Amino acid sequence: MERNDMTAEEAENANHQGTDFPVPASVIPALHLSDGMIRAIFLLLGVGILLPWNAFVSSKPYFAARLCGDDGEDIVNFEQYFGLVWNFSSVVSLGLIIAGQAIADHFKRVRSLSRGDISANPLNRAAHGNTPQNSELGSRTSTRSGGLDHSFFLVMLPLTIYMAVFSMQAVLVLVPKISPEKFLVLILCGLAVCGTCGAIATAGIVSAAGLFPPNIGINPFFSGQALGGVAVSMANFIAATVEDPSSYLEQHCATPNGTLVTSVDLERIGTLVARLDYEAQNIGEDGGNHSCSPYQVLDWAVFSYFVAGCIVLILCLVGFHLIHTYQIQRVREDYEMVHDTQSVVPNEPEADEVSPSISLELNDRINTGSLEHEGTVGGYKDHPSVVSSTLRDERAPPTSADLLSGSISVDDPTSSSNHCLRRVCESAEELANDNALDEFVEEYTDESDEIAVLSAIKGPVTCILLTFTVTLCLFPSWVSELRSIHECKNHFRLSNDLYVPFSFLFFNVGDLLGRMLAERIPVERVRHLSRKLVVGALMRVFFFPMFLLCLSTFGSQSNFILRSDIYSLTVQFLFAVTNGVLVSTSFMWSPHLVGNTSHMQERASEIMTFAVCFGLLSGSLLAFPFLQVASLILQ
Repeated sequence: MERNDMTAEEAENANHQGTDFPVPASVIPALHLSDGMIRAIFLLLGVGILLPWNAFVSSKPYFAARLCGDDGEDIVNFEQYFGLVWNFSSVVSLGLIIAGQAIADHFKRVRSLSRGDISANPLNRAAHGNTPQNSELGSRTSTRSGGLDHSFFLVMLPLTIYMAVFSMQAVLVLVPKISPEKFLVLILCGLAVCGTCGAIATAGIVSAAGLFPPNIGINPFFSGQALGGVAVSMANFIAATVEDPSSYLEQHCATPNGTLVTSVDLERIGTLVARLDYEAQNIGEDGGNHSCSPYQVLDWAVFSYFVAGCIVLILCLVGFHLIHTYQIQRVREDYEMVHDTQSVVPNEPEADEVSPSISLELNDRINTGSLEHEGTVGGYKDHPSVVSSTLRDERAPPTSADLLSGSISVDDPTSSSNHCLRRVCESAEELANDNALDEFVEEYTDESDEIAVLSAIKGPVTCILLTFTVTLCLFPSWVSELRSIHECKNHFRLSNDLYVPFSFLFFNVGDLLGRMLAERIPVERVRHLSRKLVVGALMRVFFFPMFLLCLSTFGSQSNFILRSDIYSLTVQFLFAVTNGVLVSTSFMWSPHLVGNTSHMQERASEIMTFAVCFGLLSGSLLAFPFLQVASLILQ
């Protein structure tokens, strides 16, 4: 208990002298965050992390006006370039980070081996008495604190740059006299910066969320992303309802003599190119062919949107700072308790190094000590969770603080110490027990090597990659081409000009619902969950033929088209819900497959986020050939 009696001055001097011992939590003002507050912060971070992308997408009329040439024509199809620049910069930045980290870890291991570091070899650790239980006591705080500091800058710096880009966009709204070419360069540079920062910040937030229970960490973060999409699509839908629908009816439903065109007539127009040619003949009474109007009047609505985005990002910065402070505080409290507990444990006879039951003996002693200290500071967080199935069922459920500390894993029946001792003893009995437990935890690793982490989380990574590839291939490109079977047959706006905005809102609501449903899935109890996630992602390829059966602007007289709005909306709903369920479940499951430390969670989150960005990029690139193939099939 001696360390808890340190004064603030002594603690400060100890830190200045470079000691490994942290400042005791009793010296630092305590920060208390309830589970509800933590959940709200991660929900806000989910909204804020996609705020730049949602801003660029929802401000399409503004960007169309800013990129309109003097001749009334768009200088570029900016929507395609926006998505490509954003996703490409995300993939490249994360790829460089992962590659750089792998190289750094490799050289670190080489230096450790060249110096003869006993910690580099499990056999040497056991021979010198430097087992993970003992070595962890001296290094756990410095390692975790360093990892948490790394995560802090991994999030705070990108969010700060986000805010700077938003501020620049707000200023550009007030400067109309900029050539479209210069404005395009500024926008593409801003998109590249935001794409890079978004990918890095997402990896950092997912890493921090992985140290919390899923119901207050990962799930709220991804629900916040979906909630942001719902808010943007809702705003676009409301804006569309305010617009005059007569222009839509004139362009899509009226013939040159002013009569309405039925949906059957629209199908006879044929391919999308033919339809566009048809619409080009009837775009205005003056015979002009202007596709846009240059930006001349200040758009205060867009200016307000960017300013509001800056405010949200400021709140995100404050929120993550609170999360980071809370994590550091928990690490310090854990260190104090472990240090004091070890100092009062009576000396016990050393176990024989070659005893085949050494791991079981340590497990029993650890479990006994954990039960004795239950209720003091979180119960089990003093020791690694090397527990039998009986104790797993009988023990009290861990609190969020226990899981945050990293000393207890939600579903990790093995520990680094058990893994190390198994290599030393080569006990057949222990191997049999570990194999039985592996059926529960699937593949688990406590090694920080990039290959080991990727091997452990390859199931969720594959699921994420396939899910986003299929989703981006169909949404928004194909969904925006869907049409109601009642289009032009009546003046009901949901069947005409509001059908596509409603489809976008419908998708985002379904995606949010899927992510909320994922919170109910007990991932630690589902056997072979990684395999099931991959199978579920592969089954989503059936949405390609299912969407081809829906009525779209590629209209066809083919008999296999199902002329039913109920069928079309059902397919869209299932498409959205499965996307939300698979994405959230994958991110819920991946933290359980690696060590519950900030360093391990960073490695896993970087790989998972890279899979997200690569899936988005792949899907957006495959959308173009899919539209071409679909037009040929539906001719």
